[in-house]
Amino acid sequence: MFSYLYKHWAFMCLPIAIFSTLILACSFSVLSLSIFLIWIQFPIYLVHQFEEHAYPGGFKRFINENIFKIKGVDMPLTDQSVFWINATAIWFFFPLFAALAQLVNPIFGVILPCFGLFNATTHILVAILLRKYNPGLLVSLFLNYPFGIYTLYVLTQMGNFGLEANLIGWGTALLGHILMMLDGALKARAYKQRRGRS
Repeated sequence: MFSYLYKHWAFMCLPIAIFSTLILACSFSVLSLSIFLIWIQFPIYLVHQFEEHAYPGGFKRFINENIFKIKGVDMPLTDQSVFWINATAIWFFFPLFAALAQLVNPIFGVILPCFGLFNATTHILVAILLRKYNPGLLVSLFLNYPFGIYTLYVLTQMGNFGLEANLIGWGTALLGHILMMLDGALKARAYKQRRGRS
């Protein structure tokens, strides 16, 4: 059961993104523009995940081969690790922080566009450095960047993106990506050491 989930979860991202976007569209009249833009980051990132891991997919293999320089095996990123990273960061924390932004304080919501923009920037930089497409690049350019920038603009205009919000938003995005890269780097190092001893 779990092995099937680990391999095919990303194919559900697009229909869930469409469904949640329709719900948000129906709720537009009762949400402020800033809260709507914060919530819309969730389905946008689901489409991002769809491009990375479903169609055309191949993000796991791209990172393993081009970043960690390991070919022929699912290391350090595996189907299982990819699922749990994405399920935790996007499926759990994105809706949580969006809800906190709506119900408690909009400052929680800056984490979503900051995280999306930070991740999109890594896709763009990798494409420039390696001079080739990487899974997730198109959504980064055409959805994550324009919606993320506009969301931060609206939050700034409404006084919700000051110094504290910047520190929270960009700090969370940076910390999250550092932890993901560190985890992959440590696993890659351990794998290469085992292979060197064999």
